[in-house]
Amino acid sequence: MQSYYAALFEILRPDADLTMAADGVEGLVELGKVAPGLMLVDVDMPGMDGITMLDRIVRNEIGGDMTIAVVTGLSPGQLEERGGVPAGIPVYSKPLSVDSLIELLADITPAVGTVASAAGSRR
Repeated sequence: MQSYYAALFEILRPDADLTMAADGVEGLVELGKVAPGLMLVDVDMPGMDGITMLDRIVRNEIGGDMTIAVVTGLSPGQLEERGGVPAGIPVYSKPLSVDSLIELLADITPAVGTVASAAGSRR
């Protein structure tokens, strides 16, 4: 899935820098290095999953004004079994449609050129 998103970003926002992370810990480390405009989070990642990573981001108020969206193959019930997605974070089904990605990217101003994605699952 990472190569799919990388190709879409290159077409839709060639001015953006794309950072990929293989798991939640790497996602948090990258978040500490860059100030992304958008973070796409896969719930089903090895090690620290997306739910745990999001909980840490929200609880510690990390990321400032970045837009966060969850992209998952899990059902709403499965998400709840894992602790649920924090309120206010939209959830999209895999694969993220081009229209949904365009909508998410529209919220990022040209001045904010970094896009971070924690998407460890490669389905």
